[in-house]
Amino acid sequence: MTDEPTPKVETGARVRVTFGGRSAPATVLLASKNGRSLVLEFEAILGGYVGLLPLLWRDGAFHELIDDARTATIEVIEWTSGEKERIG
Repeated sequence: MTDEPTPKVETGARVRVTFGGRSAPATVLLASKNGRSLVLEFEAILGGYVGLLPLLWRDGAFHELIDDARTATIEVIEWTSGEKERIG
């Protein structure tokens, strides 16, 4: 069994992030090639983060870097053009 990020997004993708009991639309500002680490940019305060949220995929979920007990949920709003081609 592999522990692949779900969804696996690229830089530039538009997503909805839920974290700390709130959700907001966001843009993937930075994404590693394997999709395991992300920085999301948004116009809100989510769980004490103002505008930017760094995340790391581990154990089947995206965890914040400071307190890895807190996880975020990501839903894709708009894939990047490269992602559209890859997923068909």
